[in-house]
Amino acid sequence: MNFLSLDIETSNLNADFGFILCVVCKPYHGKTKVFRIDDYKEWIDAKYNDKPMIDELVKYLADYDGVITYFGKWFDIPFLNSELSAYGLPELRDMFHVDMHDLVKKSMKLHNNRLQTVIEYFNTFAEGKKRIEQKTHINALYYRKAITGDKSGIDELVKHCVKDVLALEQVYDILKSKIRRICRVYM
Repeated sequence: MNFLSLDIETSNLNADFGFILCVVCKPYHGKTKVFRIDDYKEWIDAKYNDKPMIDELVKYLADYDGVITYFGKWFDIPFLNSELSAYGLPELRDMFHVDMHDLVKKSMKLHNNRLQTVIEYFNTFAEGKKRIEQKTHINALYYRKAITGDKSGIDELVKHCVKDVLALEQVYDILKSKIRRICRVYM
């Protein structure tokens, strides 16, 4: 099966008030692919226009059997589908989906289920070696810059998103033996 890790960064947690600033996909053990809103000419006149980026993303995802996300079942995929519906584009096709957040929640007992907590937990016991890529912290200034069209803000969000998919793949590698079944789910 052909899987990829996926993470999105948005201007708001709700699709009716926000838009997608960037999406990073990483084919399993492959190179990252970055989709960023400012790479499309429509962005010049409408800094919120994520339609061309999302349209290209959906075409890119067609080559894959499934996605690996962290809380994507509850955020990334519904946000993407909301944007697709708003633009009158077809929703994501049915794909296999592994949401590592759900797996962590069911199979581990940590003080919370955030990806950063999982990273810190596994890196604590790595005897001085980092097992998982450390996430970056994005402060509010970069989000403000990004949502107002400042490329330096978008650059920081992209860096953050790339580190997230690297960490996500590493967490998947550590925990994949705990996956009992992968179902094709309606995206």
